[in-house]
Amino acid sequence: MPRATVLKSIWSRVARGAFAVGLAGAAISLACTCRQGVETDLYALLDPTRQSVLRALADNVGGQLRILLEGPDFASLEASAADFRTHIATHVRREGERPREPQRETGALRKTLAALAQRSGGLLTDETRALLQTGRFDEVARASATTLSSGFLAPLVSVKQDPYLLATDYLTHLQTRDDRGWSIHDGDPVCEKDGRCYRLLVFDGFTTSDNQFICGVLARVREFNAAAQKRGPPAGGSGVSPLCPVRAYVSGAPFHTALAMERSKREINVLSAVSLVVVFALGVWLFRSARFVVPLVATLASAFLVATAAVFAIGKPHVLTFVFGTSLIGLGVDYVYHAYAAEDGRTLKRPLSYALLTTLACFAPLAFSSVSVLRQMALFTGAGLVTAWAAVMVWKIARDKRDHRVAARSASGPYQSSGLCQGGGGRSAFVVAVRWVLPLAILLVAGAGVFRVRLSSDPANFYNPDPMLAAGEKKFFELNQAAAARFAVVEGATVQEALEREEALGVKGLSAIIPSLKRQRENQSLVAALCEKTGASYTALTGVPVARGADTRRLLDPEEIDDPLLAKLVRSMCVKANGRVLLVSPCDGAASTDVRVIEPKRELMELFGAYAREAYCLLGIAFVLLLALLAALFRRRFFACAAPVAAAMLATLGVLGWCGVPLTFFHALCFFVCTGLGLDYAIFHLGSPPPRTRRVVFVSFLTSAAAFGMLAFTSFAVTRAMGATLALGLLFAYLFSRFSPPPCGEREDVVS
Repeated sequence: MPRATVLKSIWSRVARGAFAVGLAGAAISLACTCRQGVETDLYALLDPTRQSVLRALADNVGGQLRILLEGPDFASLEASAADFRTHIATHVRREGERPREPQRETGALRKTLAALAQRSGGLLTDETRALLQTGRFDEVARASATTLSSGFLAPLVSVKQDPYLLATDYLTHLQTRDDRGWSIHDGDPVCEKDGRCYRLLVFDGFTTSDNQFICGVLARVREFNAAAQKRGPPAGGSGVSPLCPVRAYVSGAPFHTALAMERSKREINVLSAVSLVVVFALGVWLFRSARFVVPLVATLASAFLVATAAVFAIGKPHVLTFVFGTSLIGLGVDYVYHAYAAEDGRTLKRPLSYALLTTLACFAPLAFSSVSVLRQMALFTGAGLVTAWAAVMVWKIARDKRDHRVAARSASGPYQSSGLCQGGGGRSAFVVAVRWVLPLAILLVAGAGVFRVRLSSDPANFYNPDPMLAAGEKKFFELNQAAAARFAVVEGATVQEALEREEALGVKGLSAIIPSLKRQRENQSLVAALCEKTGASYTALTGVPVARGADTRRLLDPEEIDDPLLAKLVRSMCVKANGRVLLVSPCDGAASTDVRVIEPKRELMELFGAYAREAYCLLGIAFVLLLALLAALFRRRFFACAAPVAAAMLATLGVLGWCGVPLTFFHALCFFVCTGLGLDYAIFHLGSPPPRTRRVVFVSFLTSAAAFGMLAFTSFAVTRAMGATLALGLLFAYLFSRFSPPPCGEREDVVS
């Protein structure tokens, strides 16, 4: 056996072994890291170093379910609230956790009051504190005596510990401190507006592992509202009637995430099945055989395995990375089709390697983005492409049985002029004219729409919620406009420093519920002075003994709270980001110019606007890199490769402009995919490819267009826009690469 043949056989075995070891390593890595799950919320795209406040706020309320009950009176809401609370409280949220018995909030509230009673010595309302600071002790004593003797205010703290009812007065004011009209009833926020009563149920701690249960809650709410609608208001009534039944609204990110993921599963299953049927049918039509299915499935599975393991190895990936990663299907199908159609590995190696290099150069700038999800996309696509290329080459080399005849046969790949002029000279003048005029006409007509293109960063263009969820968010916003729109943020090195700053700035946040320890000590001193000045007269008037000296009760420290309701309250308003403590509270405006006020919607719009601008800048850099690479690989032919792709992108932009579609961050991602696939079409159409190569490129285009075009039929605005853009971009890329004129100085030969 010739030495060269032996060396090739050894190299083939080494390559197969190395590839198998790599796949095994990727599988082990993925099994160890995939348990961390993926990010699904748009807020997860925020950079924690630049948008720390908004990201921390989103993480803080990201697992919160809100059910808003609306009824004619508060009594009618009791049974419904108990039903929903029982259903959710008995849910096993985490693996291995025992079902919890439903707990009455009145009992939990009593425990909270008992915990507060032991640490209420430094709690005073703003009005009482102002009176004591100005020395109006007698006025405070008279008001307390009047309240005690009238019996109007039931003591919430023992009179022995709180003879002046100052802590009781403080806890009572907490229920009405919200200027939007919310108060606390049995542990739940309640309010009344336009003759209707509302009760808000809030449940924390839900994750994507609870999606099935959350969808069950949505179904339960739909059944609840359907049953209430059957009872309906009185016949002939109009508007809101006092006799209208109880209605439930839902709000919160887990509802949106759960419903989106469930819909995605259904749609992906259907569209994947349709795409596979299309790919199979086109492959059978092209090769007159179904044997290509095995290498196709093996290549795609290997590519996705390695790509997924790579992104999980660097952290928790975002779901958009995998949506964008569907481009691997189109690229992988192209690689397998070309490998299956190639006569031998030598004629395949160079064009396929060039296609890999140009596509990697297209996605490479994303790896240097400041946006984490773009870096994830670059890694996912790069790792998957290299794996797909390696899988195809290993498979082709392992199955090439004709190596001994390759040396004697002249190669005629798509990069070399065939030189076959049998059967005549060039095409007719009419055909040549059409190949010049037709692409130019399409480009001019479609490209004119570029002047109508507009950019948009409105989140409404990314996601259209379910009607029931949209109604719930709208109702929640109407009742809670400040909480939904604006937040005041005060930060400090510690919780106490942040509380003191909040008090100094006059922000009604956490410090309005739990004052700083400094203020609590000041309040203790003021109360001690009150007891010293009016203790004897107050005891004579009310008969309540007043202890002299300092209060022995502990102070209320938000970092040492073990009561569930209070701890939940602190968590909702106190978050940490970049080593700093952030106190976040709803507001209608800033009390001081030193207070930072954030609006989540505006912040998101600015964020996605910056992301889109960066993505388009990276796309421009990618084109420059591609021009340099194509010039190095193809020399004077590089323009014939780059021009069809550039024309396709321009025409796609123009059509989107004519259709009035606003360009978003996600459209920019589509242009990366279209550029990568379009370069493959241009490379394999370069020069005078044989008819078999043209058929392979045509079928590859159809499979990619079908796979991506299916996204246009999904229920999500983002995937619909991406599907339509990808299908349009691939269509133009194929047409311009197929019908563009040959490179300058070359004639188009007739190849039989």
